[in-house]
Amino acid sequence: SEVDARRFSFVDGEIFASGGTGLAALDGSTGEPRWITDEPAGTFAVTTDAAYCAFDAELRAYDRSGDLQWAIPDDRRSGRNRPGRDPPDYQGRVAADSEGVYVDSSAGLTAVDPADGRVRWRLSNGTLSAGPYLVESGVLVVDDGELVCHYR
Repeated sequence: SEVDARRFSFVDGEIFASGGTGLAALDGSTGEPRWITDEPAGTFAVTTDAAYCAFDAELRAYDRSGDLQWAIPDDRRSGRNRPGRDPPDYQGRVAADSEGVYVDSSAGLTAVDPADGRVRWRLSNGTLSAGPYLVESGVLVVDDGELVCHYR
C-alpha cells in the first residue's frame, strides 16, 4: 500500500503518517504499513496507547492497532452549522498524553478524556497561532500573540 503523507511522527518504533489517504502506522525498520485508516486524517498526536487525529470537523481516537475507539463529529455533514449551537469544528492542531487530548477547535481550546472522548473543558480563545503543546504544568498555546499556559 502507498501512503500519501503530509505529517509524520515517530513513536515507540513506529512511524505514523497522515494525509488524504488516512492515518497510517508503518514499521519503523522497514517502512511497511501496519495499518491505514479508511478516513482521511489531518493533524494528529500519538501516545503509548492511542493515536488521535482531527480532520473534516471530527476528532477521532484509534488504538495502536488502528481500530476506531471513538469519534466526536461536527453536524456540518447534516446540513447544520450554526455557530454557538452546533458542535465545534475540530480541524485544529492536536496534542495528547495519558491525561487528556487537547485540540484547537472553532469553539476554543478543548480538552477531552482520552478513554471515551468526553469533553472535560473548553476555553474560549482568539486565534491560536501555535500549540497546543504539553508542558509539565499544563497546555501551552500562543493565543492572539500571547504565550498562555492553561492548567490541566
